[in-house]
Amino acid sequence: MKKMFFGIAIVSIILMLVSCAKKEEENIVERKFNKKTETVQNNVSNMTKAEIIQKESVKDDEANTAETTVVKEKVQIEKADTTSVKAEVIVKKVFKTYISSITKNGDNYSVILDNSILINNVKIEDNKLVFPYNESNGKNYYFIWCNDKYLLGKIKKDIINNKIKTSTAKPKITKIVIKKLDKGALQGFAEVEFDSEFSIKSIPIFIGGKYGDNIGNPSVKIDGKYVTMVKIIDKEWKKIIQKKVLEKFYQD
Repeated sequence: MKKMFFGIAIVSIILMLVSCAKKEEENIVERKFNKKTETVQNNVSNMTKAEIIQKESVKDDEANTAETTVVKEKVQIEKADTTSVKAEVIVKKVFKTYISSITKNGDNYSVILDNSILINNVKIEDNKLVFPYNESNGKNYYFIWCNDKYLLGKIKKDIINNKIKTSTAKPKITKIVIKKLDKGALQGFAEVEFDSEFSIKSIPIFIGGKYGDNIGNPSVKIDGKYVTMVKIIDKEWKKIIQKKVLEKFYQD
């Protein structure tokens, strides 16, 4: 009986040892498997991070590339605009104003514009066209004013080359400005613009007086006498201008 009990105990111990050994082996295998799984997950995680970083880098590169393209396009547009501006500069402008007569008087010229307006004492100084003016308080007040510098250059060039044009066309009045004052019969000055290209300034306006309501000629006082600098030589056309100037004077 004792031998049987002893034998059963020994068998039980052996079975327990075998069971413990098997469980330990399973634990070792599980730890190895978990370690491999963790390594794989880490690798996958690292790969995912690398891919994300790479994708973000690619996006950044793409963004930088797009920005550079925009800058280049802006530069191209600016260059295109510059080219466009240059193209406008070199385009030949056409003006209605023309020279119908040129007379040289020493260093000065007498020029007739549009077959109707005589301008005296025209000069070319330092390669610049200088129209007659009245000097007051250290300032020059020109009797002829060109709205466009290219018209000024054209007139200068035509005078130098003695280039004239034959035509009967009269310029169109596009603007009248009145400046009133009270000096006896002299009641103001008018500025009349023609074809939106040039103006005659300082046209005296006389109201009442010896000759009634009328306009005079822009003049300068030299040696106590008034010398005409600008004169409208077409009498009928001057009547039209005078009528419009007086109408504007009374309207204002």
